Amino acid sequence: MSSYPDLYLHIKTLSFLGLICCHCTQDNGKKLCIATCQSHEWRARATFFLVQLLCFIILLNCILCTQYYYVMLFNDTGNLHSVMIFGSACLIISCSYGYLYVTRARNIQFLKDILIHYNDMLSEGGNKGGEVTNVEIKHQFYIYVTICSLNSFIAVISFHQGLGHWSANVTLILVHTFVKIVVGIVISTYVSITQMLTISMRRLNDQLTLLMTATVFGVKVDIQKLIKRRNRLLRICCHDLNPRYGLILLLAVFYTLLAAPSGPFIIISIFTNEELKNKTWLLLGASVVSIIWTIPCIVMWCIMAKCGDITIEANRTIKILLRIPVKKGQNYKMTHKILWKHLQQKPILNVLGLFTLNSRTLFTLLSTIMGYIIIMVQFNELNTEIGSYEHNSV
Repeated sequence: MSSYPDLYLHIKTLSFLGLICCHCTQDNGKKLCIATCQSHEWRARATFFLVQLLCFIILLNCILCTQYYYVMLFNDTGNLHSVMIFGSACLIISCSYGYLYVTRARNIQFLKDILIHYNDMLSEGGNKGGEVTNVEIKHQFYIYVTICSLNSFIAVISFHQGLGHWSANVTLILVHTFVKIVVGIVISTYVSITQMLTISMRRLNDQLTLLMTATVFGVKVDIQKLIKRRNRLLRICCHDLNPRYGLILLLAVFYTLLAAPSGPFIIISIFTNEELKNKTWLLLGASVVSIIWTIPCIVMWCIMAKCGDITIEANRTIKILLRIPVKKGQNYKMTHKILWKHLQQKPILNVLGLFTLNSRTLFTLLSTIMGYIIIMVQFNELNTEIGSYEHNSV
């Protein structure tokens, strides 16, 4: 297992893909630093224009030669949905690179601020604190690598044959693999940063709990510093993290809603097809491929649902402050203001204010996917009945 911290691996991957062009280094104390130069600016421009050009060519080819992208196993409904997913994947890749290119300066500054906070966490508890931080969040990048490898494997299995032209096979494999890599690394970085902020909030709450015990025994303590650090964490989440990742997360939700129903839809289509349902090996292979196709999307969103833990820790701070006996003074005014401000517990992380990231959102997403599958099956049966009627009429 790599000795590099999780955040370092994410930034290196973002730089390798050209999403954020910078140079990240790690010193002997495991502290991270980001540097940029003129060559990074030229590389960002070249990557942006190259990706936009490739996406435009692929989309144009898909529009002009749509029949090449039809899967022989599907009817018109399945092929239309397949082409929609493919076109959406190209647009998501183009929009992701375009958005991150336009906001590249602010994104670099945001990562620098995050690394300052990360380095402070390492320095706070000495070597022990650094080790705890790395152990608690080091697995996120390896989950991302596993999901991307699984996506690449299933894309090759799904599109290596059965299409109208070999170029369509190659294009579908590359696009469906690359869109998961791009969206996955952005989401994985988001989750990694959120985990780091959650750990910081949890440590602050533990320190506040110790201060509460000290206050009960008459020891004079100053909680102003801890409250300011808490406000700094909330400011990073609400004013930095939410606006910068909102659009990318919204695109990821859109792609998941389109792509995730494809797996169950294939199984249902085969079982309802009189000519194919007696072929046992085809049913077994399609079932395995469909399950593996859907799993990565669900796993990624299960991981994102854990981002709601920072809201739980923020609300826990309010409960701790309510139990701390504070005398009137500067600390009293600050504590009183925070308690009144947070009487209504609101989610901290959201996607452009449309929905929050927690377990409820995961179940809502699953419900929407199930409803979408039902609608697709109904259209598929209607399409099959129309085709049979036209065939009998002839």
